[in-house]
Amino acid sequence: VVSPLATLEAVQSPAIYQLSPNPKKKYDKVADLVDGSRDIYMIYAEQYDKEFEQEAKELLHGRPYASYTYSFDDQKSVFTPRDAATPVIETIDTVMKAERPCLFVVLANGETDVDRILGTLSSANVALTERSEKSAPYVVLGTSRWGRFNNIDHTSYFNNNVVMISTYHAKRDVEPVREFDSRYIESYGTLPSLYAYRGYDTAMMFVGGMRSDIDYKMLDKRYAPLQTTYKFERDGETGRYLNQEWVRVNYNNNYTITIE
Repeated sequence: VVSPLATLEAVQSPAIYQLSPNPKKKYDKVADLVDGSRDIYMIYAEQYDKEFEQEAKELLHGRPYASYTYSFDDQKSVFTPRDAATPVIETIDTVMKAERPCLFVVLANGETDVDRILGTLSSANVALTERSEKSAPYVVLGTSRWGRFNNIDHTSYFNNNVVMISTYHAKRDVEPVREFDSRYIESYGTLPSLYAYRGYDTAMMFVGGMRSDIDYKMLDKRYAPLQTTYKFERDGETGRYLNQEWVRVNYNNNYTITIE
């Protein structure tokens, strides 16, 4: 049995392969961002992503961080401390001038707030650079749920070195993805969905090897039928074979996207 999309929790069987990545491994690929070498700032807004907040706090494992609530008042961005341990700042420039690299975890849940926060960070960075003042290197950790936003200029992702963790990534300028898209559009007259990509991956990994490679020889091997990588390990508690590979998507300030 192969589950291309669902995370199976109720079913326990050594005959199940789950392509959706293991939830316990979600943030393994961003461990370098919380290794103690960066100052960490959690940026909230009036509406914020509580699930992402919980994941971020688990990722930090008790490491110190400052937390601010973002608001837009009198035509300017305001960052208000959320607790007594977080210092008051007049502008975000104060943080950007820090000696150590920074990690901004943007928990805001609204499109306008996310857009304004990213714009404020990149504008502060540019202003400091133009004044020949030091601006600390920084990364913004976002969430793939930002994909539902329709009006954010993705240039701001590149300007802020945004990093996201995703279950799947198909970059349409990569040759295997482009070829698949072309064949799919020719056949169905529309761009493929996540279901289509996962379905293709499933067929390429399992159909051809149904009588040979699938006989428990898939473990510790990495497969990338299109672009997203899979690596299966057997879960000791459930017996299921779980994909361990999440995708880290990096929006680099040289306007390239790299995945890990």
